[in-house]
This record gives sequence, structure tokens and C-alpha cells, in this order.
Amino acid sequence: MAQSAETFLQQGALLQSQKKYLEAITEYTAALTIKPDYHSAFYNRGSVLFLLKSYELALKDFNEAIALKPDFFEAYNNKATLLMTTKRLDEALECYDQSIQVNPNYPASYGNKAVLLNAMGRYHDAIETCDKVIAFKPDFYLAHYSKGEALRALGDLEGALLCFEKAIEAKSDFKQAYYGKLETLQRLGKFEESLECTEKVIAMNPADFKAVYEKALLLQDLGKLEDSVGVLDQVISMKPDFFEAYKIKGLILDNMGKFEKAVEALNKYLEFIPNDSHAHFVKGMNLEDLKKNEEAIESYDKAININPGNPNFYSKKGKLLEALGKKEEAKECYKKALDFEPTNPDFKSNLENLLKVNEKDD
Repeated sequence: MAQSAETFLQQGALLQSQKKYLEAITEYTAALTIKPDYHSAFYNRGSVLFLLKSYELALKDFNEAIALKPDFFEAYNNKATLLMTTKRLDEALECYDQSIQVNPNYPASYGNKAVLLNAMGRYHDAIETCDKVIAFKPDFYLAHYSKGEALRALGDLEGALLCFEKAIEAKSDFKQAYYGKLETLQRLGKFEESLECTEKVIAMNPADFKAVYEKALLLQDLGKLEDSVGVLDQVISMKPDFFEAYKIKGLILDNMGKFEKAVEALNKYLEFIPNDSHAHFVKGMNLEDLKKNEEAIESYDKAININPGNPNFYSKKGKLLEALGKKEEAKECYKKALDFEPTNPDFKSNLENLLKVNEKDD
């Protein structure tokens, strides 16, 4: 007995739930072969194609679903999200409005529209959209989260914090809300509370290396440098190619006076990002502290070659050259620094003091 279009649709949905997307597409296509005007099959296949980033094919299927069923608000919503993903923001906004017009009580359309309005910098409109959906669905986590994002962008940090907390209350595993709360607490200078929030994110997913990295940064802000380095080592063990961790580790070790280990961490970072002038500069300072003066000069030169417009690089190199008795080379460095900042009192003092020493020597 031949299978019905409905059976193929159900089989496709099951395969889709199992993330067997290509097999699901085959089932949905089979349903459409039997029933070419099957709006649900177009919608489901479009949703899978969207997940596979076949955006134009997905868009075509969503359009077919809407043409067959003009009040198909879920299709409008998914089409709008696709348009937002592909940066067709004005079209996406119009599509969310169509979804809301067809079904004013579908929360997802309001929540996604608010996300889009925030992305467009239309924060007041985003807040208005969130308030509309909260009015009929007070526990809609995405609306509270998006309102929090908008309020934070407008500088209302306390209001944003309250919204993020409401989002978490509505959906305790909504990680984005924890991150929103975390960033807001940091901007409020509440680092201990930020740390507690990060611990909750890590508890939800201990393999989230970015959350562990955030914990390391917070420990640094709290002045717990040894602990921060230890957590950064955890990050590196979890994801050895996460180069940001090596640089932060190097900077903290420099601050702790552990110059040899700082150089080691910065060298590792520079394997990934060789054109970071700041990293070369800090490495040079650590090498100078280790009395490895020639290597320090080499690092300063690398920093200068990458970013020849930073006067501090010339000034620091000049001081080392002066200490090594290379006064003419030091003078050129000091002059170069002054070319960029002629009124800088430190740069002027460096050159004046060197010239005085030269006069005495003469």
C-alpha cells in the first residue's frame, strides 16, 4: 500500500527531530510529490534547508507555504528570521509585522522582531514591541531578554538587570540572559556578583570554554591574579587554539612580575597572531626586565614595524638604548616619539636629559 503525503510528512518530522536533515528533506519532497499543494511540507522542508544554510531554497519554500496558506504565521516568522540572518533587515521587519498581523497572539514573532529592532539600533521600538508581548504573555523569556538588551544599550543598566533576571526566572537555562546579566553587572562594577553569574553559566555547561574564560577575566578584575592564571590554564587545556587566553595570561604574568612565564605565554599567542604590535611591545618590556636587552630591542623593532605610529614604542626603545650607552640611536628614537607628540612632557624630558648628558660628556 502506497504511503500518504501525511505519512511522509510525519516521517520527515521525526528525522528532523533526530537532526537527520538530508533524510528529512527526502521525506518532505516525497510528500510534495504526492501532494504538490501541501503547505506544511513546504514549510518543514524550508525549515530544514534554513538549518542547512541553503537560504535561497529555504526562502522559496517559505514563500510557497505562504502562497498556499496566506494566514500561515509560522511561515512568515521563519521567513523573517531567514531574511534577518541574510542581512535583509527591512524585509525581515516587514515580514515579522505580517506574522503579527495574521496572528497577534504569537509570541515568537514579537520576540524575534524585538531582536531585529535591537540589531537595527531601534531600541525604543524594541522596548515597545517587548511590552506588547509581555502584556499578554508575562513569562515570555525572549521579550524580557530583548528589552534588557535595549535598556542596556540606552544606558539604563538597573532596568536592564531587572529584565535579564526576569528572563532567567522565566527560563532558568537561557544562557544568553545570564550573559546579558553578566555584562550588565560588570558595567555596574559588581564583579563579585558577575563571578557568581558566570559560575551558574559554567554549571549549566562545564565545557563552555568562553564562560570559563569570562571567569578568568573577572578574577583578574577582582585582583585575584593567581586564580585568574589558573583558570586561563583551564581554558587553554579545553581549547588550545583559543589565542586570547595566551595573551591575557601573558599580561597578567607581566603584572605579577613573572617575566619568564609572561614571555612564554606571549610567544604562544604570537604564533597565532604575529602582527599584534602591543604583544611584541609587552614581550620586549619583559625581556628587558630579564636583562635580555638585544632580544628586547628586537621585540620593540617588531612592534614599531607593525605599528610605526605609536610614539610609546620609540620612547621605550630609546630608554633602553640610552641605558646601553647607544646615545645617538636613543636620540633618534626620542626625536621620533616627539614627531608624533611634540608637547608630550615625558618625551621632551627624555630628549632634553640625553642632550644634557651629551653636553657634559663633551
